[in-house]
Amino acid sequence: MFKLKAGALIIACVFSLSVLLSGCKPVAAEAGAFGGVYAPEGMGLQLSENLSSDSSSDSSSEDSSESSSEESQPDPPAPAPVQPITQPVLEDPKFKPTEEDKKEDPQKGPNQGGNGMGNGGTLVVPDNPPDSSTSSGSEPSSSSEPSSAPSDSSSPDSSASGGSESSGSSGSSSPDSSGSSSSSGSSTPAPNPPRDGWYEANGKKYCYVNGKKLTGWRNVNNVGYWFNENGELSSKKGIDVSKWNEEIDWAKVKADGIDFAIIRVGVRGCVSGKIVYDEWFVRNVKGATANGIEVGVYFFSQAINAEEGKQEAEWTLNAIRGYNITGPIVIDSESAYWDPAAGDTEPRGNRIGRQARTDSVVAFCNTVKAAGRKPMIYANQGWFENQLDLSRLTGFEKWLARWLEEVEWSQPFTMWQSCSDGKVNGISGNVDRNAWMITG
Repeated sequence: MFKLKAGALIIACVFSLSVLLSGCKPVAAEAGAFGGVYAPEGMGLQLSENLSSDSSSDSSSEDSSESSSEESQPDPPAPAPVQPITQPVLEDPKFKPTEEDKKEDPQKGPNQGGNGMGNGGTLVVPDNPPDSSTSSGSEPSSSSEPSSAPSDSSSPDSSASGGSESSGSSGSSSPDSSGSSSSSGSSTPAPNPPRDGWYEANGKKYCYVNGKKLTGWRNVNNVGYWFNENGELSSKKGIDVSKWNEEIDWAKVKADGIDFAIIRVGVRGCVSGKIVYDEWFVRNVKGATANGIEVGVYFFSQAINAEEGKQEAEWTLNAIRGYNITGPIVIDSESAYWDPAAGDTEPRGNRIGRQARTDSVVAFCNTVKAAGRKPMIYANQGWFENQLDLSRLTGFEKWLARWLEEVEWSQPFTMWQSCSDGKVNGISGNVDRNAWMITG
C-alpha cells in the first residue's frame, strides 16, 4: 500500500511540474509524455504495444521459418501415366517392360524385404530319415525329410502313416523325428522323443531342442515354421520368387517339400509410376501350378495415393485371370532401393507420408477383397510400425519379413518370411523362405 501511495505522489508531482512549465512548450511536451507513459494507464498501454510488437515479430519469425521449411521439402512425385486396361494386361504391349522400365524396377534384386530387421539366425537339429522297413504300420510312426533340408507336409494334421509319407509319391515330405518310437495312442507325443530333432505321433509333428518342444515362429535349419501352443507343427512351407530368381525347375522345387509360392506379378516404376508385368510371371505360375504347388501373387507397389493403390489391385486381378491362383493377393509395401551417389532419383513411394501410403494399401486390399479374393500386406516390422498406420490395417492379413531364429510381434500375422538365403532344389542361388500358418 505504501508503494502505491508513493507512486501516486510522484505522478502528482510530475503532473504539477508540467503545469508550471506549460509556458515552455518543449519542457511541457517532454513532461506530458513522461507523465502519459508512467501513469498507470500509460504503462498499461505501453506494455500492450510492446507485447503487440513482440507478437508481430514472433509471427513474422514463424512465418519465415515455415516458409523456409516448405521451401526445403522435395517436390511431390509426379502423377503416374494413364494406362487404361482395355484387354488382358499380360497380352497388352503397353504393360511389357522396356529396357528403360527395367531400370525403374523398385526391387533391384532379390532378398530385400527383411533389411534392417535381423541378419539371420537358425536352430540346427539333426536330420534323421526313418527306415520305413522298420515301421510297425499299426500306429503313425516317425517320418522325416530328405537329409538336404527339413521339410513338412502341407497338412500337419494329416493322419497318414510315416511309411506313406516317406514314400515320396507327392514329393512333399514332413519333418523327421528320431525314428525310434511309435505312438502311444494319446494326443501327445509317445515316450522318448529325441532331445534334439523332429518327432511324430498320431499324425502330429513336433521339433525338440534341448528336450523341449518348440512353439511359435521358429527358424529350424534355415527353414521357417509355426508351432502352436501344444508344439504341433501348424504351417506350410513356401518361397517367394520373381524374375530375379531366373529359371526355376518347379518339379524339383515340389520334390524338395515346398507347399506354396508367392510369385511376383508386376511392379510400378519407381520414377515414372508406370505399371509393367514381371517377365517371368507366366512361366513361374504355370510351372508351380502344374506341379501341385499352391500359388499366391505379389505386386511391388509404388502407389502414392488411394487411387493408384486401387489401380494396382485392379491390374493384378486382371493379370491373374485364367490361372489357378488360390493363395493371397499381396501388396508389397517397402522402401525401394536407390543410390544417390549413382545419380538415382529418389523412388516415388519413398517420398510420401505415412497416411498417403496407408491410403494406397487400404485401397488395394479393399479392391482385392471386393473381388472375392484374400488380400495380404507384406512389409518388415519397422516399415509396418513406422511407415504404415497399423490401426487402419487390422482387417487384413499380414506377411512379416524378419530374418531371425525366433520372431514375436504385438500384431497378428499369418505368413513369415524367415530368411533371404534359403536353399531349395531347382532354384539357383538363394531364395526367400516363408512359413504360412494353417488357421482352418
